[in-house]
Amino acid sequence: MQCVAASSRAVQIPLGAWPEDSLRLACVPFAFFLHSLAGVLFGVLGPLQFVLALRLRFAALHRLAGSVFVLSGMGLGFSVLALLLRVGSLSTVLLEAARGVFGVAMMVALVRGV
Repeated sequence: MQCVAASSRAVQIPLGAWPEDSLRLACVPFAFFLHSLAGVLFGVLGPLQFVLALRLRFAALHRLAGSVFVLSGMGLGFSVLALLLRVGSLSTVLLEAARGVFGVAMMVALVRGV
C-alpha cells in the first residue's frame, strides 16, 4: 500500500498537487520528490534481485536493475537526511535520530555491498 501512495506522490509533486498530509514538506519539494521516487524504485527493484530466472536469463537487465537499486537507495538516504535537516518534526527527537542513523547506515551498507 505504501508503494501505491509513494508512486502517486511521485506524480503529484511535479504537478504541484501536494497531498493533504504532506503540506509541511512543500519547503523541500526536490527532496520529497526524490524520496518518493527512490522509495518506489527501491521497493520494486529490491525483490527482483532475488528472482533466479532474471539473474540467469537476463544478466544484463539484472545488473542494470541492481545499479538502479543502489542509486535509489543512496537517493533515499540523502533525501531522508535533507528532510530531517530542513523540515520541522512532528515526532520525538529519538525517532528523528533513529531515522537519521538508519539513513546513514543504509548508505554505508549499500556502499559496502557494491
